Amino acid sequence: MKRRIRAKLIRDDIASGLTELDLMEKHDLSLRELLKLFRELVKTGIATRQELRERFEWYKKRTDQPNRRKARRASLSLRVPIHDIMSGKLGTLRDISMTGLRVAGAEYQVGDITTFYLPTDIFMNADSILVLAECRWISRKNQNVMAGFEFQDLSYGDLRALQRFINSLLLSRSGQWNI
Repeated sequence: MKRRIRAKLIRDDIASGLTELDLMEKHDLSLRELLKLFRELVKTGIATRQELRERFEWYKKRTDQPNRRKARRASLSLRVPIHDIMSGKLGTLRDISMTGLRVAGAEYQVGDITTFYLPTDIFMNADSILVLAECRWISRKNQNVMAGFEFQDLSYGDLRALQRFINSLLLSRSGQWNI
């Protein structure tokens, strides 16, 4: 059951000078939930985006760069099988960055830690890579299952090989050459 927070109460709390930490503590919210609440305040006209940006520096930073990724992501246009050597699951690599990857077609739970075998030798003259990764999110839409993983441990050699792999994928998407 969703918790209901009265917009007038939040507006009054903001007007009284409560900080984002105060709001989070008073209403038992995570930073993500507070951001969602602020979006609702703007959407319903209770507060303006400019008011929130002037009052909360973290909100200003968040709205100035709303979808900027920390690492450039390479999407794959072809099916690349990815093998989970811990569980034996087989999925499809959908995209990859220097910080993580997205896998389709295999069931995981948030918090699962596993080791993936990345078949980079298919694309370039290099050994395949083993990466330790933790499941950070899952998505189920109809029959499609998707999971996002964050890399936990990469050796220097694997990190360099991963960078070369991602660069080759990005180059292929540029149209300069196709894989």
